Amino acid sequence: MSEDKDKFSLKRLTNFGTDGIEIVDNDVYHIVDMELKDIMGYVKLTVSRTTLYPSKTTRGHAHKDTVEEYYFKKGTGMLILQSEDLNEVFRVEPETFKFIDKGVWHMVINSSLNENLEFETRYPGPSARPPIIVNKEEGKKKK
Repeated sequence: MSEDKDKFSLKRLTNFGTDGIEIVDNDVYHIVDMELKDIMGYVKLTVSRTTLYPSKTTRGHAHKDTVEEYYFKKGTGMLILQSEDLNEVFRVEPETFKFIDKGVWHMVINSSLNENLEFETRYPGPSARPPIIVNKEEGKKKK
């Protein structure tokens, strides 16, 4: 039942103008990215749903200019966080939530030999918007 509910939620989001869905499917994980946009088409939030296969790890990475939230939905594993001031390993299980500050390197490990680890991440869209260019003719007032 929860799989059907998740599929409905994904479909519902895609029906509300969340183009930019990207699906990655390999022997490590399956990822669906949804870009939630404002009415001008600017990305406000990216939601990523990941299924990490048994005994696999994500590629470790850091976000220089943004924070990221992790919410673990199914399975068990570990989340490693590292920076100049931080070197921590957290056990994760369903309903575990972790906030990752910008610049903190992080990696997820599925510690199960036979169960997928499912989680969602959220991070804000780009803060800098491209300049608005107005055509000189369109910008003139009509008399």
